[in-house]
Amino acid sequence: MDSGTHRRCTKCVLPGTVPFLELDESGVCRHCRALVVIQEQPSRERLERLVSSLKRNDRGEDCIVTLSGGRDSSYVLHYAVKELGLRPAVMTYDWGMLTPTGADNQRKMIASLGLREIPVADNVDLKRRNIRRNILAWLHRPALGIVPLSG
Repeated sequence: MDSGTHRRCTKCVLPGTVPFLELDESGVCRHCRALVVIQEQPSRERLERLVSSLKRNDRGEDCIVTLSGGRDSSYVLHYAVKELGLRPAVMTYDWGMLTPTGADNQRKMIASLGLREIPVADNVDLKRRNIRRNILAWLHRPALGIVPLSG
């Protein structure tokens, strides 16, 4: 920390408090340094051509966008609707670790954009039991870089 402020990766803005982040002299974290860009980002024109080829279903929807309630998926949904003019159906998924804030964000985004939600929920009780078992097993030999949360 420099004079009371947290250092962050200059590319992905992860805070320096993340275990094993290892910021280099340029402030870039090890995850960003290891990232290999497989495909270049499509241009706005290419996205617009792709969008123009979509056909709407009988409900007036032309695609499906998944929404976790986090900032990344919320931005993707906003961009799809407001910038690209799409009318998506919105798929949400509760796997047992959806926070109240995430669920609230999902509801607000879907309602504010006037979209239809396709809710999918797994066997939440089973998932939570499995997550609990994974964490209890991890506590016998913890490694900060790996915390097993899959259910």
